[in-house]
Parts: sequence; C-alpha cells; structure tokens
Amino acid sequence: MTARTGIVVGLSCLLSACNSSPLSIAPPRVTYGGRAVSIAVHPTNDKRMVVAAETGGLFRTFDGGKSWQHLDNLPNNHAVDVAIASLAPDVIIATTWSQYRTVPDGGIWRSTDGGASWSQATGWAPPPSGGCPSRPNAYGISHPLLSRTFYVGTDCGLAISNDNGATWSYVVLEPGIFRWDSAYNRVRSVLVINRTSGVLARERNLWRLNSTGAWEKVDSSTGPTQTWRLPPFHSLASTYWNGASIYFYATGDHTLWVSSDAGATWSQRASPGADLREAFVRVARPVSNRDATEFDVYYGDGMKFHRQTFKLSGLTGTGSWTNLPSDHDDPSDVAFDVDHRIPILLASDGGVHLTSD
Repeated sequence: MTARTGIVVGLSCLLSACNSSPLSIAPPRVTYGGRAVSIAVHPTNDKRMVVAAETGGLFRTFDGGKSWQHLDNLPNNHAVDVAIASLAPDVIIATTWSQYRTVPDGGIWRSTDGGASWSQATGWAPPPSGGCPSRPNAYGISHPLLSRTFYVGTDCGLAISNDNGATWSYVVLEPGIFRWDSAYNRVRSVLVINRTSGVLARERNLWRLNSTGAWEKVDSSTGPTQTWRLPPFHSLASTYWNGASIYFYATGDHTLWVSSDAGATWSQRASPGADLREAFVRVARPVSNRDATEFDVYYGDGMKFHRQTFKLSGLTGTGSWTNLPSDHDDPSDVAFDVDHRIPILLASDGGVHLTSD
C-alpha cells in the first residue's frame, strides 16, 4: 500500500465508521535524510562512517557513502553530533535535542553494537538545579584519539566520560554562580587534545585547559567575544598531529580566530563570511603536498565551503581562500580519510556529498 493510498483508506474509515485498525504514520519517514550536520569516521576504515541528520536521526555507510542505512533504533531523530570510539569502534556516542516525548529524550546516547541499539547512560545529566533544565540538550562532542574519554557540551555544562560513554560526570566551570536561564551553563562546542590542552565555547565566552589540567576562562581582551549569536557546534579545530597548542575558532558572528598558545590568546584571520547558516572550521594535513610545516584549513562561512593552506610559522595563509564548489550550499561538516589529509565527505543542507578529486 502506498502512503497516499493509506491516507485515503484511513479517511474512508473515519467517514464510514468502519472497524478496521486506524492508520498511524509515525516518524521517521527518511526516504531523504534532510540536512546533514555531523560526520564520524571509523578510526581504521574510512569507508565506514556515521552521519547525523538534523531531522532524520543517524545514518551509516560501509562503502564510503555510496549507500546508506538508517539507524532506526535511536529513539530521537533530532541529532546534533556523532563520534566513534577510537579504541572500540563498535561504540558510538551521539547527541540530540530534546523532542519533548519523554524525560529526557534529548542529550547523550550510546551504542555498543555499531548503532544497532541505543541507550542513555544513567546520570548523564545532573538533577535540574542551578540552571540545568529538566529536559537538557547535548551538543558538540570531542574524543581524544587513542583514549576512552569523551567530552560533550550540554545545557548543564561539560559532561565527561572516561569509559567510552558508560558513565558520566560534570565539570562545574563557575561554582556558586547560577542564573535563572539554562543558557548560562550551556557548552555548545568543545575540543580536547589531552589532559592539559583543550578549548570549549560556552554560550557567552571561551574557556581553556591550563597546564595543570584545570579549566579557566579566556580573558575577553585577548580573544573573540561572543555576542548574541550562539557558537557553532563545530566551532573548534586543532593541528593535533603538530602539537597541542594551535587552535582555530569559528564564531557565531562568522569570523575566524587562531591561537598558538593553547587558547590563552587569540588573533583574527581574514576569512569569507555569508552570515546565513552556522560557520564551522576543520583542519587537516595538506592535501597538495607532504610538507610537515603546512596544514589546510577548511572553513564553512555560513553558505560556501573554502580551503586555504596555512604555515605553522606565524599561522598565516599561503594565499587566498579557494572556494570548493558543491551541488548544494550551506555546508556544516567535512570528514577526512584515516590519514586526516584527504576530504572524503561533505555534510550540508542538501545531505551528504562525495568528491572524486
């Protein structure tokens, strides 16, 4: 029976008071996944990826994106971010917005069988108090390579797991300071390289890990200040293979900043900006050469997708930004091969996009 035929039959039953079972149509109707927002790549096989869709939940591929399966058993279709555990690739962590069906159905979800089944770890969100809402959402994920640690931004602050998402604890960034609105505690984006190097974007400011492993607020006079625009979920990137001190930050105001001292101070870099969708930034080894003193910056400016090669010395670009045209604008994420050099999949409002060059 087609969907249209089913609707007609259902209406006929209502009009004639027939006794057949009532028709029910429930999401997800995922012939098309809608806007893709995040990509996770298997740590040793870049043909295997998981993609989060804004209204379609999660999808996975085993052939590099040529075909896709929908992960039907995730109870929430409003996905935000997704990550695959580097030491246990069958473990997948995903974050979602609350859909207000159960309490809570947003937040952090975990699969231990490659996405076939899902559950929420007990206690991932603290009890509602001090600005933590009763239906908290979760946002950007950071997973340091070759570790079992995950960092997740949530409405309640920064959630941390050291056992691949089985149990969670929270870092209180400013103890004793609470506000009536949950936005005060919200962490939107986080990137941690190791225990003494990491940056996170809160609703209104940046924080960094210092040399003792403690989080401290970045002095607003030495870096970008966040206005009313929210930080993007993928606002932070780092050249982790060249050391843990270099970070890039794409703001909600569509500007691009860089730090060479692990987030202590920041300077702005010239970049395009369309001021439409959220900006995002990723960095990778240079696609055009094997020069260890260079790296590529990929920047979604809110509408178009760009790349520029930067030098480690001075953290300056070697030329101008190159537009990387796609068959649909509004990019939101890009994934790379296992060498973290070649871009292999682009996420956008149009879904996902492969490249042959």
